[in-house]
Amino acid sequence: MIILVALIVAAVIGAGAAITVLATARIEAAHPAAGRFVEVAGGRLHVLELSPTVAEEQRPIVLVHGASGNLQDLRLALGDRLAVNRRVILMDRPGHGWSDRPGGTADASPARQAALIAQALDCMGIKQLCFSAIRSAAPSQPHLRLIIQTGLSASFS
Repeated sequence: MIILVALIVAAVIGAGAAITVLATARIEAAHPAAGRFVEVAGGRLHVLELSPTVAEEQRPIVLVHGASGNLQDLRLALGDRLAVNRRVILMDRPGHGWSDRPGGTADASPARQAALIAQALDCMGIKQLCFSAIRSAAPSQPHLRLIIQTGLSASFS
């Protein structure tokens, strides 16, 4: 009897895992990554760049979304409108959207997220920027400011 119960439990767990894998693949196929991936220490961040329709020599605007979201949230809310006159860089936070979370739970810290975002910006050659973090990404701003002050020029909102 115990063996039968164990087999049933194993079958239910296996079926649940299979359903999860199939559902994940289906969701990923329906919502592919919109941008490109930038390598950072141990992983990669998903970045979408929107170019202005009118070329201007202004700092790009970097937008980072809040919790339980992805860069498409800010693209719909602000990105496309801002991109009319400015270069806009939208980033998925580590562990959100299509970005990796290379440091596991340590990447939930605002300081670590700021460090990864700064690495990505450096890889992209961004030396001057305007940065805006929304809701739960906002605690990363002071950390990113400190990192950027050592090599990048930025304004924060």
